Amino acid sequence: MSPAPEQPTPSEPRPAPGPAPDPASFVRVRTTRPRSPFPPNSARQPIITPRLILRALTPEDIPALHVLRTQPEVMRWTALGRPDADLEETRRRMERSYPPNDTASFNFAICARGVDGDADAAGELIGIGGCALTKGSFGWSVKSELSFC
Repeated sequence: MSPAPEQPTPSEPRPAPGPAPDPASFVRVRTTRPRSPFPPNSARQPIITPRLILRALTPEDIPALHVLRTQPEVMRWTALGRPDADLEETRRRMERSYPPNDTASFNFAICARGVDGDADAAGELIGIGGCALTKGSFGWSVKSELSFC
């Protein structure tokens, strides 16, 4: 999952998509969306598994998120469709995940569990997941010479 959808600007061409994932590898999940607005980061409890810790994002995660968000093979499947240009772009795009904007999305850091099985020690940030409330839209393109219709 990715943070709230990001739209490329007209000056940012989307890279050509690579091969589509094999539909046989998809997983179907029935769930409900959290209530809106989402709870603030301060109210979100971490989820701890034997190998991972899912926790609220913090501004201290920006450098690790920048590493993730500059990998073309990761970013090609996001709404933005391209890597972040620099650390400042990562910081700007992630602002919606931190207070006071954190109730508009439900994003979390995916961290490798700390050494020695310490459930309280989140290790390296290896990903990000979550959901965002977005408005649906649709559109169409018409040849410019027919735009008077």
